[in-house]
Formats: sequence, C-alpha cells, structure tokens
Amino acid sequence: MSTNSLILDKYPDISTKKSASGAKASRGYSSEIPSEGVKINYQLRINIITQYKENHLLGSCLIDDIIQFKWSRWKYNRPPDMVRVTEIIEYIEKGNSTDWLIYFIYSSNSKDKMASLFVYDGLHRMCAITEYIKQFEKQQGIRCPLRDCIILISIRINPTDGETLDAFLSINKSVPVPAPWPYITEHKRGIVEKVVDKWQRRYICHFRPASKTNVPNINRDAFMEIISNLYDLYDIDEDAKKLERVLNRINEYMQDFSILPNNTYSEKAINKCKESGCYIFLVKSTRLFDFIEERRDMIDIDIHRTNVD
Repeated sequence: MSTNSLILDKYPDISTKKSASGAKASRGYSSEIPSEGVKINYQLRINIITQYKENHLLGSCLIDDIIQFKWSRWKYNRPPDMVRVTEIIEYIEKGNSTDWLIYFIYSSNSKDKMASLFVYDGLHRMCAITEYIKQFEKQQGIRCPLRDCIILISIRINPTDGETLDAFLSINKSVPVPAPWPYITEHKRGIVEKVVDKWQRRYICHFRPASKTNVPNINRDAFMEIISNLYDLYDIDEDAKKLERVLNRINEYMQDFSILPNNTYSEKAINKCKESGCYIFLVKSTRLFDFIEERRDMIDIDIHRTNVD
C-alpha cells in the first residue's frame, strides 16, 4: 500500500477470509459464487487527497467499490425521499457528471464482525447512484459504466456518534436540511417512518422534492416532522394504525374549506385535492401542525372509530 492510498476491508480480520482484490469479485457484476463458508473480503480502495485527522480523510474511489461494500444510511438519518431520488436518477440518465462529494463512516470496532460503511450526508445522491446502476443492469443485461467512475468521498473511521453529529450539523449549517434523529426512540421512529411512507405512496402527487412547496403540496421531510409532532400530541404509544386513524380524521375535518385559515383556494388546488382525496396539505406545511393543535377539540378525534386501510 502506498503512502497516498488506503484500503479498508469488509472483514478486518482478513487472514481467514477470501480476498476479492484483483478479481472480478471485487468489481461486481460477476457470476463467481464463493465456496460454501467463505466470506468475500470486499475492499474499499481510497486514493487519499488530504488527511484532516488520524481518522478523517478526503479521497476518491471507484463507485463500484462502494456498491460492493454494501453501504447503508447512518442510523440517525431520516429515510430518503424517493421523489427526490427519482429526480436525481433522471439527472444521471441525461449524462450529467456525478462530481459530488459523499460523506461516509467506516465502522469496524470488532474483528469478529464485518465492517460497515454508512452514508451520513449525500444519502439521496448515493441512493440515486445505486438505483440507477441496478436499473441499468437489469434492463441492459450488461455492467453499468457508472460503476467504473470515480467519486469523491470524505470518510471518518470509527468516529463517535457525537463526532458524526457535529460533522453533519457543520456541513449543513448554511443549508436548510432536517436535523438528524438521535434523540427519539426506535419505536417512535419506526411508526413515524411507516406512516409517512404509506401516505407518500398513497398521495404521491402532493409530494415535492423542493424544500419550499406551494399549497396543496408538501416536502417529505416537512411531513415527517409534522407526523413526529402528532405522535407526541396524541400520545401515540401503540402501533402505526393509531397514528393513521388520527391522520384520517384530520383529513376528514379539513374537507370543510370554510374552517381553513385561507378559504380562497384556486380551482386547480381544490380539484387536485378532490381527485386525490387528500385535503391536509391545503394548509401550508409551516402552519399545519399549529393549525391542528389549535383545533384539536373541534377535530375531536375518535381514534377507535376511524377506519384505516
């Protein structure tokens, strides 16, 4: 290994594992099947551009190395907005360059376990790259050229959660992005994400990737924040169906345009809501939770009565 490069192993204890270096297995899209019981030690080869700290460096690597390593999102990151991911895929399909910087964590605190690669910033771009490659190879039946492209990465090796959180906030301090979720329970996170996913699929025409949206549309992250607040407001401590009943009742209540803060809507907005059956987003996302909280008594939610599909 040269002084300006670094190799990170999938299995840090490589003495008993099969190396994938120099073979088709390391570059993906291979029909080679490893022998039973043999673990392929995929490697992330990084060309170091600069090193900020002992465990933090800026470098470049093949996209294929990241794909083969099987990355995942950082545990405190919100799930990706697939509307935005689709938009980025379309950008890639037009032949635009992927001259992006993606932020990763390499975690290998135990030699008895495989190492993990997490994205903590640049999640939507990495999701789009991965999905584009998957779709291309499924449709074309050949190796996707994007695998062999170089991408810039900032990588932290075995950082603490606090170090990663500080880094995330520092990267996005001048950009309006939703804060990570380090201080909510796994139970709440699971329920909120499940409900948001279901509503986005059901009312996809109302969701937009932009941070600022016009009535009757909303951004997924803004909706997730509202659902998180509703979870607390209505003491949701059971399952997702209870929270869905709350939402369905709110949606019924808001079909009465006369009670909404701005009851003069365009014909286009009204028709869109009638066609989709979704009226909640007639109130701007920045005002929606306050509107619901102020009218909680009038909404009079009977969570045991409203049906959930």
